[in-house]
Amino acid sequence: MANITFNDRLDDVQEHCQTIADYLSGDGTQRLWMIPKNVAGPWVFEPDEVEELKEPFDRSQVNTDYEDVLKLVAGTDNEVKATMAAHIQLGYLACMERAFRERHRLLPRAYGMVQGRKMAHGDAVNGVHIGSVLQHVLDIEGIS
Repeated sequence: MANITFNDRLDDVQEHCQTIADYLSGDGTQRLWMIPKNVAGPWVFEPDEVEELKEPFDRSQVNTDYEDVLKLVAGTDNEVKATMAAHIQLGYLACMERAFRERHRLLPRAYGMVQGRKMAHGDAVNGVHIGSVLQHVLDIEGIS
């Protein structure tokens, strides 16, 4: 069973892709911002209100549905199918939220995020590459 949030976001993407296709072929108007529709409550898109951007992609009901389905079908032939369907919806909504945030990020925020990320990646002692990944590999190799 497909979750309503999942269905709504897929409808948004399909409609927006058609709008972009029309724009690129010269048949449409200027490119529009992709703003989710059918959002419960008084959600207003403000790109600088980062915490509010999660609302259109809320996965709490999908998580609850996932848990309920697992209880209902546990040990049956439908367990794998139900698990896969719920898992796909959860992952897809998460990817759509990340893509939305990326598309609508303000430049000052983008600069700040990239600066911090590159600083962390460049740290030879505590950085992600040397201090974390390489050290993890070395730790694994050292296990007898």
